[in-house]
Amino acid sequence: MTTTGGREVDGRGANASDRMAPVNIAREAPSRLGALAVQPAHRRLIHDDGREELLEPRVMQVLVALVRAGGEIVTRDELAMSCWGGVVVGEDALNRTIGRLRRLSEGVGAGAFRVETITKVGYRLVAAGAGGRAGDFAPEDAPLALPTGPIAAPGRRPTLAIPAKPSIAVLPFKNVSGDPDKEYLADAITEDIVTALAQWRWFFVIARHSSFTYKDQAVEAARIGNELGVRYLLTGSVRTIGERIRVNVRLTDAVDGVNLWADRYDRDLAGLLALDDEITEQVAASIEPAIIEMEGVRTARAPAADFSALDCLYRGMSRLNRMTSEMDEEALGLFREAVRLDPDLALGHSGIARVLYGRAIYGAASAPMDELGASLAAARQAIRLDSRDAYGYFAAAGASLYLGDHAGALSDAKRAIALNPSFAYAQYRLGQVLIFAGSPDLAIAPIERSLRLSPYDPQVGPMLETLALAHYQNGDYAGAARHARIAGRVGGAGSSVLAAALARLGELEEAAEAFEQASHTRRSPQRPMRAPYADPAHLDHLREAYRLAGMMPKL
Repeated sequence: MTTTGGREVDGRGANASDRMAPVNIAREAPSRLGALAVQPAHRRLIHDDGREELLEPRVMQVLVALVRAGGEIVTRDELAMSCWGGVVVGEDALNRTIGRLRRLSEGVGAGAFRVETITKVGYRLVAAGAGGRAGDFAPEDAPLALPTGPIAAPGRRPTLAIPAKPSIAVLPFKNVSGDPDKEYLADAITEDIVTALAQWRWFFVIARHSSFTYKDQAVEAARIGNELGVRYLLTGSVRTIGERIRVNVRLTDAVDGVNLWADRYDRDLAGLLALDDEITEQVAASIEPAIIEMEGVRTARAPAADFSALDCLYRGMSRLNRMTSEMDEEALGLFREAVRLDPDLALGHSGIARVLYGRAIYGAASAPMDELGASLAAARQAIRLDSRDAYGYFAAAGASLYLGDHAGALSDAKRAIALNPSFAYAQYRLGQVLIFAGSPDLAIAPIERSLRLSPYDPQVGPMLETLALAHYQNGDYAGAARHARIAGRVGGAGSSVLAAALARLGELEEAAEAFEQASHTRRSPQRPMRAPYADPAHLDHLREAYRLAGMMPKL
């Protein structure tokens, strides 16, 4: 190390004392980083296209510290000195902060900067167009790289890089009713769908202020995708005829123009608020599995050696939906690789939790209670990393339920729904918890809601089977048999609930046949875990039905 003018320089081109100087974001001047306006005092990143993010104070501190280095490496010790005041920083705290900054680089900062990890050394910030250095971090009044005028017209804007995670823009739905007074309805549905989609934490949604600039504009899908930096576009139309309304919706891959999903909703106009909520939730719930499947297909084309954490995540989610023991094992390996590559990826941890939960309750684990404990720990880690993601609470509710913590499971299931009402699995999990907690009458509504939200879900068979169980425990044996038969037809599996319901209805011979069929169609050759009833009387309610038909299952 040498000294220049009384100040230490470490030979890497940046002043060492500057890199370790405390970062006081309240006193940092606004600056620019490529297409981003950086406002440290307000903790905001604002993109030229109108998108913005509010950063946690520590994340903004680390961003400023990395920018100060001018593209040079900043060691972990230097970050601790400048951002944590020299306090010893645990690996988890620094990894979480870097992970959040990296996710920003894949979202609002896509194409503006990225964060590189230098193994066993530290990190450096690489800015777009800076030759590997963060040299385009300039005063905020530097000229913007935009066409003339404050905001370019749609169809003539610069191209933005597509983020690493799935990105979607909801374009203003068209009012095709021929009645200008119905324009508000098309706009309201569009805005509410934007809000609902934003609750899915694993993909990026363009704010309505940017997507609405395309209202009444004739711009091709590929161009819109390039200008907004998104892979997927949701378009639609609203038509009212008398007292009826028809909403058509289409999801398109903006990169190659392929239509991925489409649906139509015909409803009565009575009760507009309820109608708006229903359409919004169903659209949001349908888009999520469609994008998961598409991302799984897209990432499958990449060589395994080039997988990023997000690639592993999407491939894992796609495999988890296949619902086989072999696919579960592949999913678990992919989720573990995702969190190895990015320890702060909350969805990777919740994915691990979901697989471990399934292995435990379906009998594929040699030590199911240990698997459930590990599942709960992974879910809690996901929640710590991202407390606004419903998937973590959904996973925690399942593990807690089978660990006997019915109150905790109920709390987590309700929290998942509060965060994302369109999350079909969370609705299903709430119904499941209510059954085993002793309130089967309250369980029917959320399970039916899960089926409305995702009527073609890969897990529709188990969802219907659980609905049948809710009816059975509520004393509605005919309703239980009806739903259990549908579950068998849809899922291709036998139903032990059907056997119990038929026994209660006096159809003993058919009940025995149904039970025999269920015994041969389990997901695993091992016996699944005992149903976690809080009240043993509810378990006895099932056992007695099997005894009526001469069956003696070990429940």
